[in-house]
Amino acid sequence: VVMFTILKTAVDAPQTHFTPVDIWTIAARDIFGGLSIGLLFGYIICAFMKRSGDRATGLSNLKILLSVCLVLDITMVSNRLDSSAPLACVAAGLYVRSFGLQHLEHAVQHDLEIVWSFIDELLQALLFLFIGFEVLALNFDVPLLLASFIAIAVSLGCRAFSVWLPLKVMRNCGESVYDERGMVSVLTWGGLRGAASIALAI
Repeated sequence: VVMFTILKTAVDAPQTHFTPVDIWTIAARDIFGGLSIGLLFGYIICAFMKRSGDRATGLSNLKILLSVCLVLDITMVSNRLDSSAPLACVAAGLYVRSFGLQHLEHAVQHDLEIVWSFIDELLQALLFLFIGFEVLALNFDVPLLLASFIAIAVSLGCRAFSVWLPLKVMRNCGESVYDERGMVSVLTWGGLRGAASIALAI
């Protein structure tokens, strides 16, 4: 996500010469700004959830609305401060998951899981629908197809290497790795299901 932001900034301003300091500044602003915003808002939402009572008081829906407002507010603030909204949402989600849900009743946690599972499936369906529209809008020619095949091969190679290297290091350090070859294959192909990069590009 951070690398995408840096490359998009360079593409949007091709006449601007970026120095290594500029690149590190953008990366630090995205990473540390996003994490700080996410943790701050996660703490605030956890405090609200602790004070809003439990399911018996009929406030389960309020906690769900608080979680939705958390994502919307984080996205708005992060975009205004030129920080990474995805990183901020991840940081807030991890904080709420670790320090907020444990203070809620199991029924409320179940309600939150159902709502966010539905939102996740809905957004993924919309994303792949947009991908289909984008494919229909493309004008396929030989250079584009060739570039696509090269990009697929490079992506698979980089993914396989990024999975194989940590497993190799673990094996050399004495850690037991079950079926290393099969694990590399599963993690290489299984990791391609993530659609964050496609969503950012669209």
